[in-house]
Amino acid sequence: SLKRLYLPIWGVAAANAIDLITRASGTFNGGVTHGAGYVQGNGTTGYFDFGVSPSGAGTTQTSVSIFALINELVALSGSYTALIGSEQVATLQLAGTNADELFTGNQYSAQSGATLTTGIYVGNLFGGTMYINKRTSGGFATPASTVTAPAIGPDTANLISMARNFGGASLHTQHKLGVYGIGLGTSQAESESFTLHLKTLWQNCTGLALP
Repeated sequence: SLKRLYLPIWGVAAANAIDLITRASGTFNGGVTHGAGYVQGNGTTGYFDFGVSPSGAGTTQTSVSIFALINELVALSGSYTALIGSEQVATLQLAGTNADELFTGNQYSAQSGATLTTGIYVGNLFGGTMYINKRTSGGFATPASTVTAPAIGPDTANLISMARNFGGASLHTQHKLGVYGIGLGTSQAESESFTLHLKTLWQNCTGLALP
């Protein structure tokens, strides 16, 4: 089900750009810091271009998930920022510092209002329902869901992270990200298992602990 998976933990742009599924490379743009265990945009110009659209990667209008691991939160001014996103397919975005949302088809389809923390966020469209799933050191949760997902069109705009691609890069974030990617939609049980293994992968490769 995984279509693209990036582990940008190596402190080197070339290595951080490689997709672990296809071994193709994306492109870093603008101001991006490559740290030990994470990449970090500068909040204004920095982002990563997957080099492929969600539909080009093999997801569909009814089955898609996007995900990102936040290693460290950076104080924001209160405006919206995006971890990962494209035009029609879901954008996983954050409402300032105190809510998480899944945005798709020009509608807010799931909004938890939960306090933003570090951890692994998954925006998931599966079986006609949209979910926000979240994995922290304390376990797995589903802080928001929408039973009837809004209709979305075929998405031919490239997926990007550390921002969203909505007529170009916007809503840049400065949060430190350790993983991001896209795949087909998954059941809640599959998402729970996947985020647990993703946590283990990131922790074992970095020597860090998911907060």
